[in-house]
Amino acid sequence: MIYPVLLLASVLNFSSCGSSNRATAMPIHPATQPEKQVESAPKEADKIAPAPKPVKRKQDYDSLNRFYPETIKPKYDVAIVLPFFLNYEELTRQQKNSAAIAADYYRGILMAADSLKYWGANLDLHVLDLEADTLNPRAITDNIKKVNPDLILGPLSDQEVRSVSAYTEANHYNLVAPLASIDTSTTEYYYLENNPKNEVYGRFAALYIKKHFAGYKVFIVEEQEAKCNFLVKAFKDSATAYGMKVTEYTGANGAVYRTDFDLTDSNVVFIASKNHVFVSSVMSQLQISDKKIVVLGMDIWKGRAIDANLWDKFDMHILTPYDIDYKDAATRRFVLNFRQKFNDEPNEYAFRGYDDMMYYGLALKNYGKYFENRLPEQKIRLLHSTYNFQRAPASGIWENSCLYMMEFKDFQLTRINP
Repeated sequence: MIYPVLLLASVLNFSSCGSSNRATAMPIHPATQPEKQVESAPKEADKIAPAPKPVKRKQDYDSLNRFYPETIKPKYDVAIVLPFFLNYEELTRQQKNSAAIAADYYRGILMAADSLKYWGANLDLHVLDLEADTLNPRAITDNIKKVNPDLILGPLSDQEVRSVSAYTEANHYNLVAPLASIDTSTTEYYYLENNPKNEVYGRFAALYIKKHFAGYKVFIVEEQEAKCNFLVKAFKDSATAYGMKVTEYTGANGAVYRTDFDLTDSNVVFIASKNHVFVSSVMSQLQISDKKIVVLGMDIWKGRAIDANLWDKFDMHILTPYDIDYKDAATRRFVLNFRQKFNDEPNEYAFRGYDDMMYYGLALKNYGKYFENRLPEQKIRLLHSTYNFQRAPASGIWENSCLYMMEFKDFQLTRINP
């Protein structure tokens, strides 16, 4: 059952600004067959692997059985907690952006709901409209209590997630953060993060440089000095463990950057920032050099206007947790069905919404309410990523550690073997 507010949210016309494991195919089943199909689209829904056979549980599962007891139910309730701002007549620019992301993500969820019905998952979806700027934690938690969900998808921002995570943890509600990534000193066994943490980026970048740029002089540039910059710390610690020397530069005000780089003949520069103004100022300084420079950057750069010639000059490499292959048959099938249902093109957040609902919906169907310990067994090929969940021993949080490396080659970004 999809509640009426869902249908209202679904028609809002917003516009928004590797794992090595072998995975099974993702099911793509349309509610109705498109009238026309592109030539390479499959004529039948992709096959999904049957429900996993019982396997011998890992030894560490036993100690966590009290947190994740096998709880099979005939039906599961899923709460969608997103900032739609449906009761607002006028929105600020930030609110419009949040609402657009929420609408796109939710439309992906609706697409997955059709597929999950086809594959036998019995789910009820409930929407809680999270108004981010006037967030009332008590009101939100009261609404969550009324739903008594087996799974919560959302909220989006770090602040919003923090506002409800303590409550959901205390009441053993599975909380999935689609976009947020928070650092916590408390133990949270029922909290799952889809976005890799900053430490994962740091370790991944260091390993990649070790494997592909041996002998290069290594730099890392950060916006401003921070005592707890986990990305930079993880990068430097990993580089030290690999025997690499790292030269660190830090910006003065977190925006404009000015310094003279002590470059050699071959250099690799990791710009550990998501601030477009800061990144542009660093790149402007680097471009005046005639030395060989390879630049590593963050995934948020993909959504910005780029100087193609500059990216080509620096052999730009981008670390990202997602990559959508539009040549893939399953992806093309999803695009066709999305166009038919919404008369619109799916963006990154629509893909994420679809994948998240499919991934966790199938986890509920296959393993029951407390599925966390079984996630390492669930190998599903998603459309935008490949989730590889691991439990952080200190905090108990389940973290996705999947990252891809993309290279700007022949004037386009292409995923490469890390």
